[in-house]
Amino acid sequence: MAWFGVPHILWVSLLSAVALVCVLLYYFREPQRVIDLECDAATILSGADGFVREIELVEAPLYLNRPAVRVRVAPGPLDARVNRCPIPGELTRINTEAATSTEPAARHCMLIHGERTECVVQQIVEPVVRRAVNWLDRGLARGKRFARGERLGRLKFGSQLDVFLPAEDVEILVTSGERVVAGVTAIARLKRPRKKRSKKNKAATS
Repeated sequence: MAWFGVPHILWVSLLSAVALVCVLLYYFREPQRVIDLECDAATILSGADGFVREIELVEAPLYLNRPAVRVRVAPGPLDARVNRCPIPGELTRINTEAATSTEPAARHCMLIHGERTECVVQQIVEPVVRRAVNWLDRGLARGKRFARGERLGRLKFGSQLDVFLPAEDVEILVTSGERVVAGVTAIARLKRPRKKRSKKNKAATS
């Protein structure tokens, strides 16, 4: 059987190739997000599209030598893979940990230092994927300042994103299983700094 003189098998192959290209283009799309740069300075945004997989208190993750809350986001099959910066600040540390026999997932870690707090963004690369993109070859370097919601990197198939926040600085606004959108959904909020008691007030209470 032939359509317009072209064998049926060629039409099937051509349509399959076009469908595959369309799926890949959709999968690796970079949607334009309207980031509210004037939002409350205490707001911390999600770094990835997907669902909150875990919220866990950890002792001292890389770069943060104090207890921290880890918010792990796992993108769904139709989610965009672009990662965004949760807080405005300066990129001060970068580290890549290769996969090992005991830890099969490679990790790319970036420390963002803001005015009132800091956070670690960690791309987790599953063994099947082998690599993620944090755009180091696109001018990303230590000392670069990022706006809240600015593009930071990209996850590949099956990867996840961790955001570590100092436990004493934040209150978490999301729950496990909740859907989040990178650069849009607030995942945490900075606590109000404690007011220092004046010497006069201390003397009055003593």
